Amino acid sequence: MTKIFIIFLLLLVGLKAENIYFDFRINKQIPKSEFLTKLELSKYILLGEQHDNSFHHDSKIEILDYFKNKNISIATEHLEFGKKILWQKDTKKSLESAKFDFKGWQWPVHKNLYDHMNQYQINVLGANLTDRDLNSILNGKNFASLENLSDLLERFALDKNSQEILANELVYSHCGFIKKEQTASLQKMQLAKDITMSQTLMSLETDFVFLIAGNNHIRKDFAIPKILEKSGVHNYIAIGFFGKNEFDENRIILSNNFDLAVITKDVEVVDYCKNLKAENFRKFHSN
Repeated sequence: MTKIFIIFLLLLVGLKAENIYFDFRINKQIPKSEFLTKLELSKYILLGEQHDNSFHHDSKIEILDYFKNKNISIATEHLEFGKKILWQKDTKKSLESAKFDFKGWQWPVHKNLYDHMNQYQINVLGANLTDRDLNSILNGKNFASLENLSDLLERFALDKNSQEILANELVYSHCGFIKKEQTASLQKMQLAKDITMSQTLMSLETDFVFLIAGNNHIRKDFAIPKILEKSGVHNYIAIGFFGKNEFDENRIILSNNFDLAVITKDVEVVDYCKNLKAENFRKFHSN
């Protein structure tokens, strides 16, 4: 009986495992209290995520709790540029009014996070490129979000080294089904998204401004930090959120692209590349 009880306690501790906080700049793990105080040293706080990892979203709640009595606002990739959340008692209805894509963002994985934003009545603005603009990039038409987006794409064009890194990342994220020379339009989309999010971020005038976006949008080698630096904005900090396995396997690479890391429990990841390859195999052999 005692043995069973001990096993139960160990399982319970595992379920309530604390996050690990890591400072790449000094190459060491730091306590949560130190992590939170380091965020206060910057005006622009870039919070990454893996979109389907609920631990990443829930971990941001601790940050909101810490800043709850401070003057903050949030720009989010989860909403299109120009959308603003007008908070109601029901969080989901508030998001519906702001045209939140529940299916696309795998709701309710973000529910706890947005419930806390609602609780604190935080000013939240959409920062993502619109679908219309994504189509404009493919068809060479004018942009709907930022009137000067074409000029900004030229101004913030990536250098060759960053283009090469981004191209490799795009090939990898598309399961190797595209070649590097086929990534030009995808690179333009990535840059346009990063510009739109950066412009939204810099338009907010609160004491602290948070950005919530995927990890690849806050990397220092090809994403939003590049744009902020070119804009003369240096008082930002980039925090990547990772499962423990990803952190352990890619620590050296991550150390060059983020200032801090929040390491959470892993979630089961669907191997969509394997599924995609299997689907293509079936189509090929059915013809």
